[in-house]
Parts: sequence; structure tokens; C-alpha cells
Amino acid sequence: MVLRGMFLGFSFWFGVRVGGVTDERRPLPEGGEEQVWGYNYRTLEGHFERGEIIFTVHKSLTTGRVVFRIHALSQTGRIRNPFYWLGFKLFGRMLQKRFSRQSMQRLKAQVEEMLQQGWSTPSESNTTPVESTSSHEQAQQQLDKAT
Repeated sequence: MVLRGMFLGFSFWFGVRVGGVTDERRPLPEGGEEQVWGYNYRTLEGHFERGEIIFTVHKSLTTGRVVFRIHALSQTGRIRNPFYWLGFKLFGRMLQKRFSRQSMQRLKAQVEEMLQQGWSTPSESNTTPVESTSSHEQAQQQLDKAT
């Protein structure tokens, strides 16, 4: 999978690989069980970071409480361009936090919309567009490097 990052008018294409999908029941420490759904992805060569991010949704089967979690582990990858390296050193952590915040806000908005519409799927107009890498030369180059 190729992700597009944008900052100060620049576009960056990063290869990631989905490492696993979660759909399981887990025991809770206070008793009972929770259903957990999620996935993770790992960065590939050419990404500004080396690491993994895990997105999970946990639903208590006793209370119905739902929690969304993001767990990320990373370190700076090999950034050959000195301008990009400096930019990542100055703004990288801020952008990581912004990405997590936006991910949580997006999921919250989708859940609220689903509740208002009676548990239907989100409307097509509010979904994140999925684009073919063939329409972006840099994305295709990154994908070619990763495969």
C-alpha cells in the first residue's frame, strides 16, 4: 500500500505493508470479554520512519463500551535528502501527533454519522478517496521499490 503525506505544499509517497488484521475476542482484566477489530501496517524502505502502527477498536461485550486505540512504534528512517531530514527532525513528532488526532476525529465523525443514519455505512461523499498509483508517478516509483 502506498500512502500520501502532505506538508507545506509538498507531497511525499510512502510504502507500507499491512502486517495483520485482528478480529478476535479477548478476556478483560475485570472479567468478561471484549471483541477487538483492527489492523497494523509497517513502513517499507523509503519511508521517513521505520516502525509499525496498530489501529484497534475494542468493544466490551458486557457494557457495550467502545474504545479506539492507536499504538505506534517508530524511529527515524534513512532520509537521504538533507532538507527533508531537517524538516522531519523539526516537524516529525508534531505531524505524528496530528495524524493520530485526525485519525481519532475521523473515526468519531464516521460513528456519529452512522448513528444519525441508523447504523448505515458512511456515505460515499465523506470517505477518503482511494486513488490508483498509476495516476501519480512518484507513488508508482515507491511501490516499484517496495515490491
